[in-house]
Amino acid sequence: MTRWWQWLWHATVASSAAGDRNTSGSAPRSRRSRTTVASYGTAIPTEHASAPRTAGAAVGELGRGFRSVETLLWSFLLQQPMFARFQAPAVYRQGDDALATADREFAAFDASDALLIGGETALSVAEEPLSNAIRAAGLAHRGTVRGVDRCSRETVSDCVGRGAPGGETLVVGVGGGHALDAATITAIELDAPLVTVPTVASTDAPCSSIAALYDHETGAYEGIVQRDRNPDLVVVDTEVLAAAPPRFLRYGMADALATVFEARAVARTPAAETVAGGRPSDAALAVAERCYDNVRAHGVDAVAAAERDAVTPAFGTIVETNTLLSGVGFENGGLAAAHAYQEGFTRAGVDAPHGVAVAVGLLAQLVLEGRDDALADLLGVYVDLGIDADIEEVDLDGDRAAEVAAHACESDTPMHNEPVTVTEPRARDALVVAERRARDVRS
Repeated sequence: MTRWWQWLWHATVASSAAGDRNTSGSAPRSRRSRTTVASYGTAIPTEHASAPRTAGAAVGELGRGFRSVETLLWSFLLQQPMFARFQAPAVYRQGDDALATADREFAAFDASDALLIGGETALSVAEEPLSNAIRAAGLAHRGTVRGVDRCSRETVSDCVGRGAPGGETLVVGVGGGHALDAATITAIELDAPLVTVPTVASTDAPCSSIAALYDHETGAYEGIVQRDRNPDLVVVDTEVLAAAPPRFLRYGMADALATVFEARAVARTPAAETVAGGRPSDAALAVAERCYDNVRAHGVDAVAAAERDAVTPAFGTIVETNTLLSGVGFENGGLAAAHAYQEGFTRAGVDAPHGVAVAVGLLAQLVLEGRDDALADLLGVYVDLGIDADIEEVDLDGDRAAEVAAHACESDTPMHNEPVTVTEPRARDALVVAERRARDVRS
């Protein structure tokens, strides 16, 4: 039987469907865009598919633009019950020689062979121990797709053509974000188990269920593809990661620092939904908090170790923070302005590593939310870790800031998860102030 609030919701939608617009003048914002993969060649964003709107989405549209007593009342009356949802990789393995001894993990898969997908540099350090572990597990090494430096339709098509469908092939992604994203989409297409093997600790992509898709020629951002589950196995060899340039560790810490601020923003916004498809759980918020605490407590020592290619307890803690905690934290805690700005950077063609773009975006998020104390504290952490120097290399003149802000406020970014009103001019002003604060702290 239809509930009373559902009748009220239908009446509200019917009366406002023709006129509802968000504060930037674009179509009403839905939750973060996904790409539905029925056939990879015809992948479509779900915002264009015919799917029923939820009461929670209606609340998001009604409540955007002002925060009054009336808005809060509508939110209470219209919001469907939304449940917390928590997901994570099936198995996470980290330590010295984690690759060389991974055969016991590979043997657990019901597959006959394995396909490696990675960049040239990543495979140069990881392919041999991986291949040995695969063969020791009784699997055939089906082949290796090399030189993956962009996750595009063409790249994925090549990878899919090298594997066998129906779970016969184990897909193993090796390297950084693009290679792991390409492996994730390949696993979707082949209906295959997925193993991720990061060779840098720069992002939380190894533990994520989502992958970003880019144009093969221009590198322009095209959208997000989401697997129905997180990786089946994540193998993190700390000796391999310690040999990577230290800047990658800083990028990962910059990304991890944003986790708690974005999770808190989502938790404060009644209609906001996490990447996992629910509300932030206590566990997700606790993991997000731990990301910030770990980086503050161990980040400086971890960078010192990375500069010497050394594996220390602090280095191991930060690797786990950047990879596992941040990955689980962002999916189950949710994303907000920091990553909306990061998407704005990407779409505007600003050349900045993911972590650096998030670092700037997080500063702008705190400006938007009026959190001056947190902003000052975060800038101090950036200086201690050297992240402020990375930010200084980002080119953000006035026109470029406006372009980034406009893209950050598009309907398919997580900017609408913010608990405050965000318009394009406000987003632009916050970005300019954040960038100036980051520069001032170095002078």
